[in-house]
Amino acid sequence: MVPSHDGVEVPMNIYYKKGDIALNRRNRVLMESYGAYGLNLKQSFNIVKVSAMERGWIIADAYVRGGGERGIEWHE
Repeated sequence: MVPSHDGVEVPMNIYYKKGDIALNRRNRVLMESYGAYGLNLKQSFNIVKVSAMERGWIIADAYVRGGGERGIEWHE
């Protein structure tokens, strides 16, 4: 969970190759989110994301408000 600009906690998954990556502000990040129409951001295997992680990228999936992950109040 990460705080949004108004203090609401937003769920986010962060993926990276463990071991040989220094977590600092110089990392390359691919962030994906979708928050409209009450639809959920689907979690699935993605070879492009795996390839990016093998090359040192950090992948972040944010479940922003507007999606359906946390019910109708979250969507509205």
